[in-house]
Order: sequence, then C-alpha cells, then structure tokens
Amino acid sequence: MDLHTPRKTRRLHLHYEGQARSASQILYNPIKITQFEITESWLHPGKECLVFQSVNLNHQNGEIIKAVVFSESYSLIRTIRGTEAGLPHLTKIVRKRDGKLYFTALNQQEKKILATI
Repeated sequence: MDLHTPRKTRRLHLHYEGQARSASQILYNPIKITQFEITESWLHPGKECLVFQSVNLNHQNGEIIKAVVFSESYSLIRTIRGTEAGLPHLTKIVRKRDGKLYFTALNQQEKKILATI
C-alpha cells in the first residue's frame, strides 16, 4: 500500500513577514502597504480575502513593525484591486458609521513618518 499525505496547494503566492493580524486590529494606525494579493478565503469558501504586508512605526520606541493583514472586507478589496503599479500605498484603515472598513488618506505628518521606513 502506498500511503502518503497529500500536499496542500499554496494559497498565497507572495512571501510575507511579521505577525498575522486582522484589519480590525490595525484600525486608525498609519500603515505602508508594500505588497498585496487577493485570494479565495479559507474561512468562507466562495468569498475573497485581501492579504497584504503592512509596515508601520511603533511611536513609543521607534521600532518598525511588520504584519501580515487579512481582511474579507468588500470595500477594502474593491478599493485596492488593480493598484499594484502604485505600490507602496500609504494609508490607514477606518471603520465608518455603516460598520464597513475603508482606506483613508493620511495627513502630511503621517506620510512623512512612513516615508522614513
């Protein structure tokens, strides 16, 4: 009998660094998105999932924090789809009154801080 464990197919095609986080864990923090991909969600089959590399700065000690962020938010996916040529993106994620997550623009000071990373 030929017994083996089948290999899982790799869902992500890019290499990511840092802790895994959900988009709601980084709300209202300025981030730099250096790469991203949209893949099928492994939590909810048939739904898309946005995966991106996030880089930001810890204001307390100046440490650079890298994270892999996952989100199934339609509004985030719709906004970022097709913007690979414009990377890196400087933004932050906010939750509006409708309960949905959105990317929002940074002020000049936040852009200046992220530009140093």
